Amino acid sequence: MTALAAMTLAGAVSASPIDKVIATIPIANLPTALGLDPVRGTVYVTSFTGKSVSVINEQTNAVIATIPVGNYPYVAAVDPIHWTVYVTNYIDSTVSAIDERTNTVIATIPLPVGSYPHGMALDPFRGTVYVANDLGHTVSVIDEETNTVTDTIAIPNNPNLLGVGVDPVRGLVFVTAELNNTNYLVSVIDERTKQVTNTITLVAANPQEVGVDPLRGTIYVAGTGIPGSNYSVKQGAVSIINERTGGVKYTIPTGKNTFGIGVDLVSGTVFATNYADGTVSVIDPVKGFATQTITVGGDPEGIADDPIRGTVYVADGNTNLVSVISTGHPTSCKDLANYPLLPLLCATSLYNSRPGQDRPSWPWVDALDFH
Repeated sequence: MTALAAMTLAGAVSASPIDKVIATIPIANLPTALGLDPVRGTVYVTSFTGKSVSVINEQTNAVIATIPVGNYPYVAAVDPIHWTVYVTNYIDSTVSAIDERTNTVIATIPLPVGSYPHGMALDPFRGTVYVANDLGHTVSVIDEETNTVTDTIAIPNNPNLLGVGVDPVRGLVFVTAELNNTNYLVSVIDERTKQVTNTITLVAANPQEVGVDPLRGTIYVAGTGIPGSNYSVKQGAVSIINERTGGVKYTIPTGKNTFGIGVDLVSGTVFATNYADGTVSVIDPVKGFATQTITVGGDPEGIADDPIRGTVYVADGNTNLVSVISTGHPTSCKDLANYPLLPLLCATSLYNSRPGQDRPSWPWVDALDFH
């Protein structure tokens, strides 16, 4: 067990009612997914038909840059330690690496031809990116230092792969998979061995994005339907998985065609986008049900939460907008005192850093045994 893994969560902040949408930001060409840097206060939005990533400053909720990337960019993942953003380019079967300081592409990483990379997540402490190759039936492992593929992990039975989540505390990767449109799974990968160590069966159909709460050891998987529901208006659901047992604790009904997952690491609140409803479900994972539904724009998919500023960003593809939701509880440094890792934001100048500003080094990362 790593030094960080041995830490325990003390004094959880209870979830509070969520405010309505407080702003909308125009983003052209089908905004699909979001990556968020809570340290810098910057949001990265992929435009699926625009071959670009828009950069939003959270302080002003304005677009401050547009970055050309590959063909049909799908998912964005942000590494706030190494100030790098990674974007999957679905048709090109590549991954673009973007330097947050300059908002320019610094590398284009090739994946196997025809693999069609879909979901992606990263471990900022180990400097590793995991890419789910939808039709390649594999997970590509990218080393952030060299921006090259260093491993390829085969998933048993060659399912279609969709979403990825990483728990850097326990060193586990979670990949959603669909096999023959009948079996809905989560493959668990050990970061150290790069081997599949467990396969979890889901009730909710068509699993999509994965949310990880490493402080509480919980995984959240968005599913677009529950078997038996009308396909055109599928009742979506969120599966809650206990990392310790590897079992599904709850399957929570949400809205129609649930796609995206965002997790507030401070309050523990979970947010799920419902594509066919144009809504976001707010879930209390302790109670095991949705406590609120918020109307956003058309066809919401990607979602990202900033627990520091108390905001949630939603990509509304059909209306070419990003909706901004206030959670009603921005977090101060005092609030973070009882949480592992999060107080480190306050211990550096990063907490008040601005877009484009260089960061100090992170010596505490090297001091912890993440390898």
